[in-house]
Amino acid sequence: MQHFEDSIYNLIVETSTNLPGDVRRAVAKGRALEDRATRSGLALTTIAQNIGMAEQQVSPICQ
Repeated sequence: MQHFEDSIYNLIVETSTNLPGDVRRAVAKGRALEDRATRSGLALTTIAQNIGMAEQQVSPICQ
C-alpha cells in the first residue's frame, strides 16, 4: 500500500510542478510575439515566471 501512496504522491507533485515541453514552447512563443508592455504580454511573462519558480522550488504552478 505504501508503494501505491508514494506513486500517487509523486504523480501529483510531477503534474503540479512541471509542464510538458510543448506547453513551455507555446508560452515562450507567445511571449516572443507579444508586446511585453501589453496586458497579454505581462500575463505571459508572469506565467513564464510562475512556471520557472514552480520547477525550481518544487511548488505548484500558480494558476
